[in-house]
Amino acid sequence: MQNTFSKQQKNLINFTLILGSVVVNSALSMINPVLTEIMREFFVEEAVALQAIGAGFYGTACAGLVYGPLADAIGRRRVLLIGMFIFLVGSIWCYGAHTITALLIARFVQGVGLVASSIIWLTIVKDIYKGKEAVKTLGVFATSISLSLAMAPIIGGKIAVHFGWRGIFLALIFMSVVQIILVYLNIPETLPAAKRKPIKLPVIIKNYLKVLSTPYFVKCGIVNGLTMGAYSGFIAIIGMYYIQELGMEKDAFSLHQFMMVLTYSLAAMGSQVYVKAFDTGPTLRLGLFITVVHGVLFGMLAYSGAPVLITGAYCLFSVASPFITSVVTSKGMEVFPRLRGMASAALTTLRQLTSAFVVTLFGFIYNETITSVVCTQIAMCVIILGLATWVIRSSISDSEGN
Repeated sequence: MQNTFSKQQKNLINFTLILGSVVVNSALSMINPVLTEIMREFFVEEAVALQAIGAGFYGTACAGLVYGPLADAIGRRRVLLIGMFIFLVGSIWCYGAHTITALLIARFVQGVGLVASSIIWLTIVKDIYKGKEAVKTLGVFATSISLSLAMAPIIGGKIAVHFGWRGIFLALIFMSVVQIILVYLNIPETLPAAKRKPIKLPVIIKNYLKVLSTPYFVKCGIVNGLTMGAYSGFIAIIGMYYIQELGMEKDAFSLHQFMMVLTYSLAAMGSQVYVKAFDTGPTLRLGLFITVVHGVLFGMLAYSGAPVLITGAYCLFSVASPFITSVVTSKGMEVFPRLRGMASAALTTLRQLTSAFVVTLFGFIYNETITSVVCTQIAMCVIILGLATWVIRSSISDSEGN
């Protein structure tokens, strides 16, 4: 399959898929600087406003189990277009929402749509490229997505200053329309009809039950979700604290969020280099060590009242997170070598559900004091350390997955 397309076609495919991934991955974090505006407009508490982020996670979790089998049955291109259209509908709904309930439902719909892009672009890359070319292409994707995640809060903050929080969704609507047109024009079907697999619901259910009943696999997914949830939940809740309690402007918070996301993005690239040099065990241990250092420093500096020190201390967790998640994701995928598609979808669902739960937890515990933020973050670190240590001491052979 890798020889089917010319270099020009591959470049167009890569550009289109990267742009789509940038758009949908930015959608979840662009609204962080405007959560306080959403609170004021709909007269809701922090915990409710924070569900504007959690609802997106729940949407991705619910749809993640569906897109993999569907893409194998009807083709990659159709599923990608379906997902982008659902994302567009969700964005339009968000823009026009006049109640918090409507906004949360719309964000859920956005999540259902955006996860299609995250799953299908990886599948298409694997269809087209092999070996070192595939690794190189995936590296370009990872770098582009990391940079977009770092820039998203700044862009979202700038848009909100001039057009309000609804302006962010208006921008997403425009980008979604452009993306659908580009996908329609540039993305061919990479799965021939002869290789498609009909959906057999009993087999799918049986395989998912097998995957999700394996303790080692589930532990890997939960550690992944706890880490990502602590990362996402903290960034959202600290924005409320900075803006409401310390009087920080949205533009200024966007820069703080930029630093937290940028350190995560750089660490994600660094963790891939580190794991190649020292293997997965030392990589996970380094991530856990940095988490301990973060917990100590964060507990000491959080009460300084200086956002620069608080953000700086948290950036250590941003560094630790990809060292943890990259390893537990890899370990989880190794449990089921013959069910990689199912395992990938199940791992994504576990991660997103756990992340959504943690984000919700951050919102309910937060009481407009830094103590509530510190207690929640340190508790998450302790739980992550405990479960990840369990993963280190366990082995794949302890599970029944193989």
